[in-house]
Amino acid sequence: MASCSGRGTGAKPRQRKIRHNSPERPPTDVADYFRLRDAAVLAGGQEFHRFLVSQGRYKSPEQEEITLHKMRTAITTMPEEMRAASKAWLEERGHQSWG
Repeated sequence: MASCSGRGTGAKPRQRKIRHNSPERPPTDVADYFRLRDAAVLAGGQEFHRFLVSQGRYKSPEQEEITLHKMRTAITTMPEEMRAASKAWLEERGHQSWG
């Protein structure tokens, strides 16, 4: 008796939808991503929050603040005073910097 399910008849299996954390408006290239990231890290506050959310990286207000300071220490194009202040902020709270 023939099956109506389509299985075993050579029908292509359904493809799974791949979920990933891509930005709402993906940058056209890596340089655009770095430009958007650096602007958000430099600005901090709501701009950084929107950037994290757009990347699927938001976890909590506390984690957001730690991440901001770690990124400020890691990105070598950030102003030196900002990098030093973020490094001190992290060390005062027992966290390591990325730069």
